[in-house]
Amino acid sequence: MEGFYEEPQVEGPKTPKKRNSWLRSVTAILVIAVMLFASGFVGYTYGYNQKPAVSSSPVAVTTSYTSTSSISDLQSQIETVAAEASDAVVNIQTESMSYNFFYQPVPSEGLGSGFFISSDGYILTNNHVIDGASNITVITRDGKKYSAKVVGSDQLSDLAVLKINVSGVKYLTFRSTDSTRVGEFVLAIGNPLGLSYSVTFGVLSAKERSIEEDNGALVVDMLQTDAAINPGNSGGPLLDLSGKVVGINTAISTEGQGIGFAVSGDTAVKVINDIMKNGYVKWAYLGVVTQDATKGDGVNVVNLDATGPAYKAGIKVGDKIVAIDGKTVTSQEDLNSIIRKHNPGDTITITLQRSGQTLKISVTLGERPQS
Repeated sequence: MEGFYEEPQVEGPKTPKKRNSWLRSVTAILVIAVMLFASGFVGYTYGYNQKPAVSSSPVAVTTSYTSTSSISDLQSQIETVAAEASDAVVNIQTESMSYNFFYQPVPSEGLGSGFFISSDGYILTNNHVIDGASNITVITRDGKKYSAKVVGSDQLSDLAVLKINVSGVKYLTFRSTDSTRVGEFVLAIGNPLGLSYSVTFGVLSAKERSIEEDNGALVVDMLQTDAAINPGNSGGPLLDLSGKVVGINTAISTEGQGIGFAVSGDTAVKVINDIMKNGYVKWAYLGVVTQDATKGDGVNVVNLDATGPAYKAGIKVGDKIVAIDGKTVTSQEDLNSIIRKHNPGDTITITLQRSGQTLKISVTLGERPQS
């Protein structure tokens, strides 16, 4: 420590020389200034790629590279959407009965989420949340409980519409899937593991995914997100930063982390409209059984419904479908996704290969059988 201080003089008392003291003070100040300049120059040269806009301290310099106002705006948007949308989100509790090996009844309970789609008590959720339930209880944000009835459900989309006796409730509206962009921010709200009104945040990771559920149903045109989705989130909304529903949280991948799936908003709107009008969903029907081509350049027709649209239009076993309305078909998932975006009665043009020839055949789609 001695190097930082002058040793006391021992020559005996003398009158201090103000000039020497003044010179020492000036010299010390200059030395300190040079050291500070050198350290700042080194920090600038090796710590940053460009001159920072703020230079008051290292913390200020670090934050200057991210727009604080943008972060503040983003946080404000998230808080606003979470607060406003949560009033339209509900918790769903189900009771069902199964039987053990000795045919004794075994009651079980389930948890899920949903949200109001109208002011008079219609609710959208996942089909697997309420499938097989003998009793369905809806709990609103204010803690009130209501007995719900099933208006209609659909296995192919894994969606269901419920109804409770309320009026004047806050509800959510949808945004077209076509307008969503991969990479945009999304929020998931629901009841994961019974933790009511949990909000998670992430991005829209991908579009037009397909997953096969436990019951064997192939759900197509799904959205992928890294917003955390857990058991109990099913049926809750996936929202953009304006509070519009872009998807319905449905499933997670058990083989990785941060991979969740949501039924698209476009699919949900079709399902809701059909159920409200018909009591069930009218899906378009082609009437073919296909298998992916080995080269990944289409799907091979391996069987036909003899009463279906494809058979009537002249499609044969052995044909390879390569496109529909100009859209390339490389797999059964592509085929299913394209067909389900149509309605019964729509006419499509199928491009196929048969015995080395490329043919185009017009097919008027039918309605998929309910069984």
